[in-house]
This record gives sequence, C-alpha cells and structure tokens, in this order.
Amino acid sequence: MDSRKRLSEAKFFLDQLKSYESDSEKFEYFMTAFLTSWRSVMDVMLYDVAEHFLGLSRDDQYSEEEIKAIAEKKGCKEVINFVNWWSGKQKILLKSPLWNKRNVSFHRGYPPMNIEFIYLGNSGGTSGTISVNLRAYAPDFSDDFAIKGPVPQPDFASKRFSFSDIPGRSAISVCEEAYYQIERYVDEAQKVLNLKL
Repeated sequence: MDSRKRLSEAKFFLDQLKSYESDSEKFEYFMTAFLTSWRSVMDVMLYDVAEHFLGLSRDDQYSEEEIKAIAEKKGCKEVINFVNWWSGKQKILLKSPLWNKRNVSFHRGYPPMNIEFIYLGNSGGTSGTISVNLRAYAPDFSDDFAIKGPVPQPDFASKRFSFSDIPGRSAISVCEEAYYQIERYVDEAQKVLNLKL
C-alpha cells in the first residue's frame, strides 16, 4: 500500500516549502514537487485498492471506470463502493485552486506567483503589505529586482509567496489546506475499507 507513503511525500515537500520561503528558486522547485505528490495521492489510492481487492498490477494502466467494471464482473462490492466514493472526492478536488496549478507546473512551467513583503513601520504597527508579481519584475524569478521610488525602511520585514490568482493568502497556507483535505480522504478511505493504505 502506497497511499500513506505518497501522502508523506507531499508532507515532506510542504515542509520544504516552509523552510525555503526565503529562497525563490528552491521554493519554486519544492512547489512543483508538492503539487505533483499532492495530486497523485488519490491515483495511488485507487491502485492500492485495485491491487489489494482485485489483484491488478501497478504496471498496467486502468481508468476508474475500468476498475469498477472489473469489480462488477468479480462481484467485489468493496471496490464498487470505493470507486463511487473516490469519483465523488475527485469532483470536489477538481474545484481546488491547486488542481490546475499542478498541470501548469508539471507540463508548462511554473504557476504565476507574487511575492509579498510585509513590513512594520517605525510606529510598531503594521504599515502594510507590498505585493510584487515575480514574473513582471523578475522574469528569472530571482530575489534581485529594482523597486522604483522611495523604499520604506521598516523595523521588521518578512516576505511570503502567494499565487497570483489567490491574493491575500500565502501559497503555503493554500497548500496546507489542500494537504489536510487529502489526508482526511485517506483517513476516511481506510475506515470505510478497513484497510491500512
């Protein structure tokens, strides 16, 4: 069973994102790895169930419909019920803001991201956030880009990455939410199937 292992892989890359938020290049690499691992957990789960209950090989490629048809032919209600549940969860995941970002990351490059600088002014209160689109100011996604005009001199500053189409939330918080959603699905499947995935 590999579902938990793939889930652990996604968690590993999520933790790396947290460790490398100050390094734009490594952050981008770990984002690609996280998105790929995160999104494949459900596919791995489908094959865990197909292998365990139906004896299907991971070397062969089956669609969910084919797995369900094989289960129906063999009269395996556990797999039929699982595939129905799995299909419903997949429809929910299709609405996740990260679903298409994995496609972009895996097939076309990197999803558009902003870097937000959060700073505290001399008064000690939050002075605000400056959000810069990385591709507009730094096409090579480096940390070195020029800001024209007066630059605030904060007492404290931090930066975080956000997806361009999800402003106001850090990319890490979006990824954490998606990770815990998948983790709940694995937990739920284990209970329903009475099977350690």
